[in-house]
Amino acid sequence: GDADSIVHGVCDIMQGQKKHISYISSKKHMPLFTKTQASALIVDKNFKLSKPDIALIKVENPSRSFIDIVNLFHPQEKIKASIDERASISKHSSIGQNVHIDANVVIEDNVIIGDNVKICAGSVIGKNTSSAVKSGFYWGYAGLIDSLINLITKDTKKKYNIILTGGLAHLFKSSIKVRSTVDKDLTIKGLIKLIN
Repeated sequence: GDADSIVHGVCDIMQGQKKHISYISSKKHMPLFTKTQASALIVDKNFKLSKPDIALIKVENPSRSFIDIVNLFHPQEKIKASIDERASISKHSSIGQNVHIDANVVIEDNVIIGDNVKICAGSVIGKNTSSAVKSGFYWGYAGLIDSLINLITKDTKKKYNIILTGGLAHLFKSSIKVRSTVDKDLTIKGLIKLIN
C-alpha cells in the first residue's frame, strides 16, 4: 500500500472510507479486506494479503492498536474542575481533586469521589461509597453509550438503528439520549445464526 497515505479518521471495516483507517483482528473479517475502501488497515503481524491501495500496519494486537488510534482522533475531553452552585453535596462526603460536578447533582453522606471525576447533571449518588460506585458506573456507562454512538455517527455520517442488548439493556434505554430498542437476546441470536 501507499506508505505516504494521509489518514483523516477511523472507520469500520465494513463501511470503510478512503483516507480512513480500520483494522482486521479475526479471520472472519478477511473477506472484507478486498472490499473495504479504507486507505489503511491495522493487521496482525503475520497478515499475508496485500492490496496496492491499502497501507498495512502490522502489529501484535490489532484491536488494541485500533483503540489507541481512535483515542488519537477522538481524545477524551479534559475535565474542567468546577462545582455548580446548584449541586447538593453533603458536608459528610469527600470530594477529590480536579472534579467537575454539574447542576442538580446530589451527593449524599459518606460518599467518596476520587480525583479527576466528572459527574453529569441530574446524577444522584446515594449514601456510602458502595451505592455511589453503583450509581457512577450506571451513569458512566450511559454516557459512554451516548458518546460511542455520537462518534460513530459523526465519523461515518450515517444513521443507525440502535439496539441495546444484554440482561440489563432495558435499564439504559431511558437514560441514553439516542432513540433505541431493546433486544436482550440479540447476541445469542447472532451466535446461533453464525453456528447454523
